Amino acid sequence: MFSHDGKSRKEREEEFRRQHVLESAEALFDEKGFDGTTVSDIAERSELAKGSLYNIFKSKQEIVDAIVERKVDEMRKTLNEIFAKNISPMDKLLQIMDAKLRGIWENRGFAKLFINEFHGFNWYLEIPILKSCGESIIEMLKQLELLIIDAQKAGEIRDDVHYKLVLASMGGISDAVIHLWLKEDSDIDIESVIEMAKELFVNGIHPQTGGSK
Repeated sequence: MFSHDGKSRKEREEEFRRQHVLESAEALFDEKGFDGTTVSDIAERSELAKGSLYNIFKSKQEIVDAIVERKVDEMRKTLNEIFAKNISPMDKLLQIMDAKLRGIWENRGFAKLFINEFHGFNWYLEIPILKSCGESIIEMLKQLELLIIDAQKAGEIRDDVHYKLVLASMGGISDAVIHLWLKEDSDIDIESVIEMAKELFVNGIHPQTGGSK
């Protein structure tokens, strides 16, 4: 019997087990770290025999790749939804920054894994097991660069600042907030920090703060 998405019951069950393994592994990586988590730990948390787990994923690294791929797909979907909106380039940039920060907050365990164990958010270029997602992320960065250029043409962003520097400042402010959250998340007012981060970004690139406009 097939569902409305064309998948059979067996395929839906396999997909459910796969997602359950990924969620279990992500929780364990948060609790014990990547190196401290074993395949046996993941199998036990997933309520699967170790052999059954290996039928789904061949290794712990393959599980990490699948987690990253899922996160990148979520990021791509969010960005595409924002790009499609009928709003100004600057409003799109601010919504993207907001979405990035909220996404990281909601996935703090995942973020902590990459900062603590894979040395930051340049992982898509530096970590061999994650290079499979690198092209997708680089493509998204190029889309952001084009959006920044559009905002400069519209007079929303200083035109004396190179678009790559604008992108770097956007990422730098976001990453600083992320590091703050990971160290002090119990005392963080999410809404005020996100608004402050966006304000810092805007104040640095707005035409009224400098440039030839």
